Amino acid sequence: MWVGDEGEVEEHFLGLMKMRACKAADFVKAVLQFCDDKALSINLIRFLAFDGCSTISGSKSAK
Repeated sequence: MWVGDEGEVEEHFLGLMKMRACKAADFVKAVLQFCDDKALSINLIRFLAFDGCSTISGSKSAK
């Protein structure tokens, strides 16, 4: 997602990843590999969306 020259928001769907494991380190590794495969610079990423799962959001279980 970025803001164009005239202030309009632009966003593009990049793809989906099939996860074999769901720990935070697995997500980081998958995102880094995805960016590398698509020749995207991780240093230019400014937005990250997630569905609220505790692994990504850093939430802790109330158990």
